[in-house]
Amino acid sequence: MAARSESPQQTRYFDILAAHYDRYAEITGDRYRSWLAGVIPDRIGQGSRAVDVGCGNGRFTGLLADRYDEVLAVDIAERQLEMARTKRDRPNIRYEHRDLRAVTPEGDGLFDLVLSVNTINHLRDHNDTLRRIRDLVAPGGHAVLVDIVYDDARSRHRLWQYQDALRHAARILVGRRSVSDALAVLKLRWHPTWIELVTTEIPLSRAQFHQRYREVFEGATFADDLLPIVCAIRWQAPMEHKMIRAVPHD
Repeated sequence: MAARSESPQQTRYFDILAAHYDRYAEITGDRYRSWLAGVIPDRIGQGSRAVDVGCGNGRFTGLLADRYDEVLAVDIAERQLEMARTKRDRPNIRYEHRDLRAVTPEGDGLFDLVLSVNTINHLRDHNDTLRRIRDLVAPGGHAVLVDIVYDDARSRHRLWQYQDALRHAARILVGRRSVSDALAVLKLRWHPTWIELVTTEIPLSRAQFHQRYREVFEGATFADDLLPIVCAIRWQAPMEHKMIRAVPHD
C-alpha cells in the first residue's frame, strides 16, 4: 500500500540511516524491550489485534506477534520495512508502507493494543496524532506509547549532539565491553544525516509530554525512568470507548 506521508524529508532520513539504525537498535533495545514486556498484555488466542505505528525495522513488532493473534505494522521508510520483512517476519504480522495517520478505525478497525516507540516526536501536530491513535484503541484495549523528550535546549546544536554521542558510546563500551558496539553507536549518531535529523526536530520537553498526553489519554500511567531522554505511557480505554467493527482483509 502506498504511504501517505506529509514528511518526505524524514522518509529520506530513515531510508539513508536504515542499516546503521538496525545495528544501533540491536545494541540499545534491551531497556525498551524489558519495559514493554512488562506492560503489554498477552491476549494470544483471543482473536486479538495489535498495531505497531512507526514500526521501523520491526524491532518490537515480534513482541506483539507473541501476544496478539493479528499484528499490523506500518512505517513510512521502505528500506526499514524491507529489513523488518527479511529479518523479523512472522505469519501473523502484516507490514505495510504507509503513514501512521493513514491507519484509521474506518479502514482498519479497532485494535486491542496500539504501540508506538520513538515515532510521534517526528510529527509536528502532536494533538491531532495522539487523538488519531486514541481512536484506534478498542474498548478495554491499551495504548503503549514511548517517545523522545528533550529538556536541554542545547540538544538542537550539532556540537552537543557530537559530544552526547561520544558519551553514549563510552557508556556502551563500559557496559557491554564491546568496541564494535561503541563504534556502531558513533557510526549512527555521528552520521551527517542523523545530525541533520536530530538538530532540526523539536521533541517535547518532559513536562510538555505529560501535559499533552494527559489531555488525550485521561488516567494514563506515566513512566519517567525508562531512559533520561525518554518518556512513556500506558493507557487502557474505558469499556464504553467507541467501537467500530473491524474491516476484514483479503
